[in-house]
Amino acid sequence: MKKLQLVSIAILALCSVSLAQDKLLTLDDIFSPDPKIRVRLGGTPVFVQWAPDGKSFRQAIGGRLMRVNAVTGDAVPYFEPGELVAALMRAGVKQADATVIAGSSNLLFDSAEQGILISHAADLWYFSPAARQLRRLTNSPDVEEKEADFSPDGRWASYVRGNNLFVVEVRTGNEKQLTRDGREGDKAIYNGYLDW
Repeated sequence: MKKLQLVSIAILALCSVSLAQDKLLTLDDIFSPDPKIRVRLGGTPVFVQWAPDGKSFRQAIGGRLMRVNAVTGDAVPYFEPGELVAALMRAGVKQADATVIAGSSNLLFDSAEQGILISHAADLWYFSPAARQLRRLTNSPDVEEKEADFSPDGRWASYVRGNNLFVVEVRTGNEKQLTRDGREGDKAIYNGYLDW
C-alpha cells in the first residue's frame, strides 16, 4: 500500500512539473520587475559559420572572432586580430572601423583558411595572417565590388562590378573581366548570384 502511495505521489509530482513547462507566456511575465520571472526577448541573434574542418565553427564572442569546437564548446581565437587591425590602419582605415572588420564573424576565408577577403570602401583587400600582409586587390572607389568570393583553390577572387563578372588573381592582382553584357535598363542582363 505504501509503495502505491509513493508511486502516486511521484506521478503527481511529475505531472505538475510537466504542466508547468506548458505555461503560457503573459504580459506580467514579460514586464515583471522580478528578474527571476521576467522573460528577456531582446538581444542579438548569434551568427555562426562552419569552418572547413567540419568540427568547429566561427563565432564572434566579445568582439573577437573565435573558433568554437562544436562538441566540447571550447573557443580559441581564429587568428590574431591585432595584426589585421594594424595592417588596415597602415592602409588608411580608421582604428574603430579596423577593429570592427577584424572582429566580424562573416570574414571571408579561403578554403585553406590561409587568406581573408575583405570588402571595404568599395574595394577588395586580401589579408594573409601568416605573412601579416594586407594587399589591395581592386582599386575602383566609384563602383563597389559585390558578391565577392574565393575560388575553391583560393587562387582567385570573384566579384560583380557594374553588373559584370570579374576575377582577380590573389597572388598577382591581375584582374580579368569575364562578362560585358551587364548593362542596366529595360533589357538589362544581370549575372545573378555567383557560385564557383
